[in-house]
Amino acid sequence: MTIQFIQPEALVTPSTPYSQVVKVTGHSLVFISGQTAVDSEGQTVGTTMDEQMDQIFENLRIALSSVDAGFQNVIKFNSTVKVGYVEEYTSKRKVLFPSLFTTGQYPGNSILIVPELPSPEWFAEIEAIACVD
Repeated sequence: MTIQFIQPEALVTPSTPYSQVVKVTGHSLVFISGQTAVDSEGQTVGTTMDEQMDQIFENLRIALSSVDAGFQNVIKFNSTVKVGYVEEYTSKRKVLFPSLFTTGQYPGNSILIVPELPSPEWFAEIEAIACVD
């Protein structure tokens, strides 16, 4: 399996950690449903975006490990963020991503901003697409 993270020179350099283009060859795709700040007991964790993002990424880590994968296998995130929390979301990503993606090559990302999520306590929901051998 080969993953190429590409930042075309003719496109703007991203202001947050993500790649403009990701090319994958020789792979199987894994689609991880949107994860929220809910623990294994079904309880919302955290009252700040920072706390909730920690739980969301822990849930993503658990989901990835269920298919013998890790964050290095993620090629794209699709993020849904509640109105009013985008700045906190992007700030947390800027801090979190360098520790998750130590090579400095980041997955693609799309952000959808919505007025509400299924629970009023949630600030974000993140799904992932990963590739595995």
